[in-house]
Amino acid sequence: MTRSPVILCLLSLVACLLLSACGSHPGSPGSLAQAKDLPAVEGNAECRLVNDSSPVIRVTRRDRTLDLAAPRELPFFANDRLENTSPEIIRLACLSDEATFAVKPRSRLDFQVKSLVLQEGQVRMEFTKVKGVFRIRLPGAVLAIRGTSLEVTVNPDKTSNVALLEGTIGIIGPDGQEKPMEAGQQAAIPATPGGNVQISPLGDIKGSFDDLSEDKAIKTIR
Repeated sequence: MTRSPVILCLLSLVACLLLSACGSHPGSPGSLAQAKDLPAVEGNAECRLVNDSSPVIRVTRRDRTLDLAAPRELPFFANDRLENTSPEIIRLACLSDEATFAVKPRSRLDFQVKSLVLQEGQVRMEFTKVKGVFRIRLPGAVLAIRGTSLEVTVNPDKTSNVALLEGTIGIIGPDGQEKPMEAGQQAAIPATPGGNVQISPLGDIKGSFDDLSEDKAIKTIR
């Protein structure tokens, strides 16, 4: 049976439409932006990406949000927002201080000058040397960092947990007073400022970042 040219043209048109729809599906490789598509920013970057791979992340800059396969050395500036939409841990190096961050999947954070706002998710932070004070802003408190190693989690209900592995930090309340916290302690911070911060001995948290071995994570991103 011979098909007419009209039918063949219609079939070709339908096939092209189907291929176009599949190619534009969110999350497909063809729909990812490139780093050059991000708005240009003047000034110094706060952090840079140091993964050997190109994790798929979501970046908001100047009210523009893009999904992209991030290249190594991608810079992040003050007022940028980063959301780890990939299944792997993102590794960042802080440029103003000797610090490294390991950001777990489904974590969302904002960059500020010598400050980081953790909106949701979990980050391990290693501070070797800090010029002055680096601040980590949580929904219910601010952490003052002067050189330490810690894990910070912001839960979906906006409560926070801090596990201090090395060094000391201060938990700053809405009155500006610092509550000291030492290595080997953990803190449970309520969702709203001014609530009771509970500090207790740190239990065994090994396993939360088991895939961050010394060679793979810390040495790589320093």
